Parts: sequence; C-alpha cells; structure tokens
Amino acid sequence: MVWTVFDLCINAFEAYLLANFAHECFSNHQKKRWPFWVCWFFCTVFFSLFLFIRMPPIDPLVFLFPLLYSLASSRNYLSVLYWHLIVSVVFSLVAGLANQIYALLLDMPFIPYITDDITHAGFTVAANAVFYLAIRLLIRIKNAESKPSFSSYLTFFLMILSIFAAEESLYYCFRGYSSRQAPLLLIAYLSLTAILFFSISLYHIVSESTKRESKYEAELSLYARAKQHYDELSSTYSELSSFRHDIRHHLQALEHLATQSQNTEALEYLSQINAHIPEKRFLTGCITLDAMLSAKYAAMKNQQISFHLTACPLHELPIDNVDFCTIVGNLLDNAIEGIQRIPHSASTQVFEIRFSFQRIGDMLYINCENPCNPATLLPKDGHYLSSKRTSPSSLHGLGLHSIERIAHKSEGRCQFTCKNRVFYSQVVLPYLSIPHESYT
Repeated sequence: MVWTVFDLCINAFEAYLLANFAHECFSNHQKKRWPFWVCWFFCTVFFSLFLFIRMPPIDPLVFLFPLLYSLASSRNYLSVLYWHLIVSVVFSLVAGLANQIYALLLDMPFIPYITDDITHAGFTVAANAVFYLAIRLLIRIKNAESKPSFSSYLTFFLMILSIFAAEESLYYCFRGYSSRQAPLLLIAYLSLTAILFFSISLYHIVSESTKRESKYEAELSLYARAKQHYDELSSTYSELSSFRHDIRHHLQALEHLATQSQNTEALEYLSQINAHIPEKRFLTGCITLDAMLSAKYAAMKNQQISFHLTACPLHELPIDNVDFCTIVGNLLDNAIEGIQRIPHSASTQVFEIRFSFQRIGDMLYINCENPCNPATLLPKDGHYLSSKRTSPSSLHGLGLHSIERIAHKSEGRCQFTCKNRVFYSQVVLPYLSIPHESYT
C-alpha cells in the first residue's frame, strides 16, 4: 500500500512537469488554469493505469495529452512538435539511464543495501529530480529562443526524432537482457544523452545567432529611419536658412520700391516672396518637433495626403526630446506607408492623416488615424507586421516595435488597432515626478 501511494505521488509529479511545460511554453500564461489541471489529471491517470491494469507498453502515449494542450494554445505547430519531442526523449533517456545504473549497482556485491525497494525508491526520486531540472532548463531555453529558419528547424526536428527512435529501439530490443549487457546499454544511453545535449546546444547556438542577426538588422533599420528623419530635418533647416539669408535682400528691394512709390511692382514682388514661404508652419512649443512635422508635411503634400493636426502646448515633454520625435516620426511614417499600400484603383479620393496631442492630467495622449489596406496587415502575437517587403532582410513592423520599446521604457503604453479600413495608433506617456527639460 505504501509503495502504491509512493508511485501515485511520483506519477502525479511527472504529470505536473509535463503539463507545466506545455503551460509555460505555449499557453502564454493564460489566467484560466483549468486546461492545465485537465491536462495534469489525464497524464496522472494514464501513468497510474499501469499500477492496476495490465497494459501493453504504450507509455509514450502519455505525451499526447500535453501535446494536445499545447496545440490547442499555440498555432506554431512545428515548434510544439519539436519541443514536446525533446521532452519525451529527455524523459525516456533519464529513465533508461536510471534503470541501467540501478541494474549495475545491484550486481556489485561489495556495495551494501538496506532493501531493493528502498534503493529503487531512491533512484526514482533522483531520476525525478533530474526530470525537474531538465524541464526547467528546457522551459528557459524555449522561452528565450529566436526561431531559426524553417529548414534549420526541420533539421533539428528530424535529429531529435532519430534520437527518440534509437532510444525506443534500444528499450524494446533489450527487455529482459542479462546483467552482462547492462554496461553496453549504459554506454548506449549515455551516448544518446550526449547527442541530445549537443543537439539542444547547437539549436541554442543557432537560435542565439538568429537573435543577434535580427538585432543587427533592427539596429540598421532604426539607423536608416533616423537618417531619413535627419535628412528631412536638414532639408527643412536648409530651406529656412536660405530663406532667412535672402529675406534681407527682399526687404531692401521692397524698401526701394516703396520709396519710388511703385506700389504695383511692390505687391507683385510680395506675391513672389509669399510663393516661396513654407505653406504650413507648426508651433507646438517644441522646435525639433515643429521641424519634424514640417518635413513630414512636405512629404505628405508631395503624395497628395491631407494632414490635420490638433495639438496642446508642448513646451514640456514627458520623455527625452529624441525619443519623443522618434515616436512621432515613426507614427507618421507608418501612416504614410499605410496609405501608399492602398490599391491605386481605390486612391481616387483624398486621404487624410489625423494627428493629435492631448494632455489630461499627468498623461500625454498621442493619437494618429490613417486609412489603410487591411490585407497588408499581418497580426502576430498581439503585434501588427506589414506585408510590404522592401528587401529580404527588412524587418516589418519595426516602427511600431520601436514605439512600443520607447513607451514601455518610459512607463507608458501604446495600442494599435485596425477597424473599418482605418488604422488607429495611440501612445500614452506619463509626466513622471522627475522634472523634465523644457524644449522651447
């Protein structure tokens, strides 16, 4: 009776490890825990059937329950199959190693034992401790992964599948083996364990390499966007500097015409000057932001996009000036590109981008609305990716990710939604208690 209770506890613990792996890796830590407990219950029952009913050796089928739980929670089916196959291999190899070591020690008469049952119980507890450490390590690697290419993923999947097939073949071929074969089986299990370890290590290296490559591409893309913003600001600044340099000559010419009472010529000259003055000026209270808006307005005007701005005074910003302009620039770039991706057949109307700054208490709300083509938006894991592909290495949705990064760093939040062919962006930034520099 005592050993039956012990085995039930061990089975419940192993079932918990399997269900917990599926929950932490593929269920996105959902608040509803009942699917987890259902999975745990069925795993425990399946494990425990062998204690009361004579059944054929179909114990690998227990891994179907966490697999189904993960498949119901995640659409990344290849990843689910890959990681659950690794878990099944780890369980089988650890159990096989424990059995071979236990068999070897029983054949050594110089090692004292109390009873075989107590020794077997000790090995069972030790094996489950290894199970626990292995599962925690796999969860950590899985949640930190940056998925490699499909071909690499498929190669690793087939590699782990081969290890699993080899381990199961060893088990079924040498059931009822003699004690003399225990060292050979131990070497075989150790070899398979080493191959599994190196496979997971290699996968981790490839994953980290993919993550670094993505990081470098993101930095290059962010640099390209920053350079674009800088070029736009430089162009606006050069235009204003040139106009400021020439205004003195224009005033001298007007003064001469006025003294000569040539009013008609003076009016014509003024009309020519007005034609070269920027049509739209923005006075938000932040000089850098005004220049940014002027540059973006010029880009929108060239593409026949109407721009409507509602702004509160921005003499004081909630975050760093550069980060603030990065948010605004990326929002406007995203809006302009969204309109560009609307089919030409539907572009006979005049499109409008509506932008607003609104301060309510200690919160600054930044809102942007623009028409869009929903077919070009790819929602993924709560984010929007663009289907526009400018280069093989381009990172889609990078502007929105940059906005999210700055907002979260500043203890703010952002939200992006698409409804009725309109893309809505909202960024909320808090004015923290730390005094901020005024940009006037």
